[in-house]
Amino acid sequence: YSSLFAKLETNLGDFLKNWLKPQTMGNSRGNETFYLFGSQFGEEWEAFLSHYRAPVYPSESIRAQLRTDETTIVSLNQKDVASLYCQNTEKVERTLSFGIGGENTGVPFHFHGPGFLEMIHGRKQFLLYPPNHRIPLFDPNVTSFHWVINSLSRLDGRNKPLRCTLEPGDIIYFPNEWLHATLNLDGYNVFMATFA
Repeated sequence: YSSLFAKLETNLGDFLKNWLKPQTMGNSRGNETFYLFGSQFGEEWEAFLSHYRAPVYPSESIRAQLRTDETTIVSLNQKDVASLYCQNTEKVERTLSFGIGGENTGVPFHFHGPGFLEMIHGRKQFLLYPPNHRIPLFDPNVTSFHWVINSLSRLDGRNKPLRCTLEPGDIIYFPNEWLHATLNLDGYNVFMATFA
């Protein structure tokens, strides 16, 4: 959404030493938050990422069933989802991305193709809206932390996003074009994302 977001070229050691910091209210602009995510190329990253066992994507038929209304994805019980999912999978090209973020960092609302995110260390909150939902009180240049602190409590029930907090070992699937923002909740958070 924003042309203000910049990439910082650094190595992992420099990032951990100099850039892995908590987000504060004093730096509420999206371009003032840095965390390691995406754009991991090269032999070292390929070797590292090759050890990850990525989830299998649900087929288009299950994605269509999960899209029947905006609450279906959260109202199906685990047994129903597992049954649908195990019977309806497809092999898709995917991109892996490893991430590390400091407390209160995250990404503002955005959307893209379907994906998974698995927590390895720490906790991460997802805020989700169905496709084409107008996000109230949204400024694409403001951090997720700032939006949660200043805007979320002002929303009425029908305008509040679906919220989910992932802990280590938890995984979330977000369907195609679902709007989502993330907020890292602990001192440091480590996660793996898979995008179709």
